[in-house]
Amino acid sequence: MSGTTFQYFHACRYASARFRITTILVFLASLAVIRLMNDLLWAQGRPPASGPEHLVQWASWAWAASFPTVLVSVLALGMRTEDADEPPAVDPSVVVAFRIVSRGRNAAALAGTVEAVRRVMHDTPLFRYRIEVVTDEPVDLPPARDLHCMVVPDDYATPHRSRWKARALCYAIERSRNEAKDYIVHLDEESWPSTSAVVGIAEYVARHNNRFLPPIGQGMILYYRHLTGRRAMPKFLTLADMLRTGDDIGRFRFQYRLGKAPMGMHGSYIVIRTDVEQRIGLDVGADGSLTEDAWFAMAAQASGVEFTWVNGYVVEQAPERVVDFVKQRRRWWNGLFRVALFAPSKAWARTTLFGFLVLWGAAMVGSIYTVLNGFLGLATHPVASWLGSICFAWYLTMYVSGLRLNLAAWQQDTGVSLSRRRRVRYYGALVVLMPVFGMLEAAAVMYGMARPERGFTVITKSNVPSVPSVPNTPASSEGSLALA
Repeated sequence: MSGTTFQYFHACRYASARFRITTILVFLASLAVIRLMNDLLWAQGRPPASGPEHLVQWASWAWAASFPTVLVSVLALGMRTEDADEPPAVDPSVVVAFRIVSRGRNAAALAGTVEAVRRVMHDTPLFRYRIEVVTDEPVDLPPARDLHCMVVPDDYATPHRSRWKARALCYAIERSRNEAKDYIVHLDEESWPSTSAVVGIAEYVARHNNRFLPPIGQGMILYYRHLTGRRAMPKFLTLADMLRTGDDIGRFRFQYRLGKAPMGMHGSYIVIRTDVEQRIGLDVGADGSLTEDAWFAMAAQASGVEFTWVNGYVVEQAPERVVDFVKQRRRWWNGLFRVALFAPSKAWARTTLFGFLVLWGAAMVGSIYTVLNGFLGLATHPVASWLGSICFAWYLTMYVSGLRLNLAAWQQDTGVSLSRRRRVRYYGALVVLMPVFGMLEAAAVMYGMARPERGFTVITKSNVPSVPSVPNTPASSEGSLALA
C-alpha cells in the first residue's frame, strides 16, 4: 500500500482526538441542558396517590437500563483502532470477492451496488477483485469479466434447513470461485463501498493475511443517501438511523477491539478469509436464520476465531417507511433472542447478549414511563433522574455524532459543499425528533413481544444514488484489477 493512500485514509479517520474531544463536549453540553430543563419543568413533581401510580413511578428506574451501554461507548472513545505503522502491500495473488446477497426482486438497487463496486475499484485499485451476486431469483445483469452470478435453486436445502439469507450464503460457499486464501466482503443489495472502505480492506488483508486464523473484520456503516432526496419520510428515518452509526463507533468498535463479538455483528461490511468462513459455516438452521450474522458471530467465537475493526465505511440506506423501520427492529429483537438461547456459544457470550436484550427491553419501559409521566407529573427519585439524564444525553450525543460522520462522508464522497444553514437544519431536526425515534424503537420491541417475527421481512429500498456515476469504467478497464 502506498504511503499516499495510507495517509489519505488516516487524514479522514473518525477516531481522531478532535472527534473524541468534540463528542465529550457535546455530551456534557447535552447533559447540562437536560438537567436545566428538568429543574425548570419537572422539579415539582407530586408523590404517587395510588397503587398504579406507584408502579409508574418505579418504572422511572428503567431509564438507567442503558447505563452499561453508555459506559461501554465512553470506553470506546479512549480506544485506538488504527495502527500507526504503514501496512505492507497486499499479496498480488489474493482476490477479494465482494459478495452481494439479495432475493433478486430489487434489480435496480442490485445493479447500482455492482456499479458502485466497479467505480470505487477503478478509482482505487489496491487489490484484485471480483463481484459475486447471489440471488433467489434471476436478475438481468450484463455479463462481465468481474461478475459471477449465482442463483439459488428452488430445491436447494442445507443439512440444517437454513432459510432466507443464510441459505443463500451456504449456496455461495459451495459455488464460489474463491480459493481458500481469498477474501470475502459481505454486502447487502444496497451497500456501496467508499474509497476509505477499499483502503481499510486492503489494510486489513495486508496485516492479517499471514495468520493461520485471521480475525473476522467489520467496519462502519453510514446511511446518508436519503438525505440527498426530497421525500420527507425517508429523510426522517435516515435521521433515526444515525444512532446505528453512533453505535458502530461505540459498543461495536469496543467489542471488536477486544477481539470479541458477544453483542452480535452486522450482516454487511464483513471481511473474512474464505477458509475461515468455510471452517465456521453458515448453516445456522431455522433458529439462526432470522439474524444469521449474530448466530455466525457466536459460532465463530465458540470455535476460537477472533474479531477486529476494519477502517473505512460502507454507505447503505435507511428504511423508507415507518412500518419497515419497526419490522426491521422487530426481526432483530426476535432473532437475537433466538441466538442468545440456542446458538453454539460460550456461557459468557450468551449471558452478555441476553443481558443486552433485557436492557433493550427495559429501555422500552423507560420510554413508556416518559410518555405517561408527561401527563401524571409524578416525582422521580433523584438517582433515577440523574441516570436517566446521563443516558438520554449520551444517546443524543450518539445521534449527533452519527449525523456528523454521515454529513462529512456525504460531502467528501459527492464533492457537494453543505451550507451551514442546511447542517443546522439537520441537527435541529435530529434533536427535536429524537424522542419520536425512541418511541419507534420501543414500539418495535413491543411488537416483537406481542407478535414475534416468523418470516424474514425484506424492507423496500429504492436505488438512491449517493455519488455521481463515473462513465466508461467497465470491469475490464485499465487501472482496475478485475478478474475473468
